[in-house]
This record gives sequence, C-alpha cells and structure tokens, in this order.
Amino acid sequence: DDFLRDIVLNFVIAGRDTTAQALSWSFYMLCCHLDEQKIVQEEIDSVLKRYPSTNGDHVSYDALAEMKYLDAFCYEVLRLYPSVPKEAKHVYKPDTLPDGTKLAGGELLVFSPYIMGRDPNLWEDPLKFDPNRFFNKPNFCVHGFSGRTPHVPWHEYGHS
Repeated sequence: DDFLRDIVLNFVIAGRDTTAQALSWSFYMLCCHLDEQKIVQEEIDSVLKRYPSTNGDHVSYDALAEMKYLDAFCYEVLRLYPSVPKEAKHVYKPDTLPDGTKLAGGELLVFSPYIMGRDPNLWEDPLKFDPNRFFNKPNFCVHGFSGRTPHVPWHEYGHS
C-alpha cells in the first residue's frame, strides 16, 4: 500500500543521505588530519592481518569490533559534523529529561547535535578534533533520544 511504500522509501533515502554526509566529513577530516589518517590506516592494516577476508572484498564484524581508533575517529567526526544537525521529537506523554527538565505531552522538543558538539560547557576544547576523547568511556548514546541504553549524557564525555 502507499503508506508502507512511503515509509520504506523514507528510510532508504534518509539512510543514504546521512551515510553520504558522514562519509564525506570523515574523508575530509582524514585529509585535514594526516596524523589521524596514519593512525587509522595502521590500525586497519594491523587488524586485517589478523582477520583475512575469505574472498578479499569484505571486512568481518569481528575485525570491525577491534578497530577501536577508527570507532573513536568516527564518533569525533559525528560530534563535530552530525549527519542530522538539528532534530525534533514529539513528546507523546509527560516525561522528564536526565537533567530534571519536565516535558508535557504534546510539546515539541527541538535540539541541535551540531551545537551540542561544539558547546564548551559539554566538551573540553570543543573545536579541537581529538578522537582520543572517546577512549575509556562506557557504552553511550550521542544524545538521549536514540533509544540506546544505558544513557550517559554527552557532558560526561567532554572532560577527561
């Protein structure tokens, strides 16, 4: 039916655009930060030696899971250049944000990951590109609305 078709098409288009955005900024940052490029390349080379591809054209999930610096690099790119720089969520029922802010049902909550990623109250030296800020941190979500658990607010990651 048309409704289902529209939903599926929206997912396909949204996924393609946000992925392209993230890849573009990642390649840009690799070109701007040659020292980071070298670290990422060395990690990839090292891990792939331990996980040879069976057909030469794919990387296993196990290999990707060991690429910790690449993971931190990607988080840092998305912190500075989020694929969706401004978001809005409809509040369906009363709720409370982690900081204690009360939300009434029917409200529209608008937030900007772009601004949050550059906020000096949330991040130490926020304009500096530094993937190392993401090491030794527990599992987290980039903002509290992604549905991943456990939720740890951004501000706990900006200061080392």
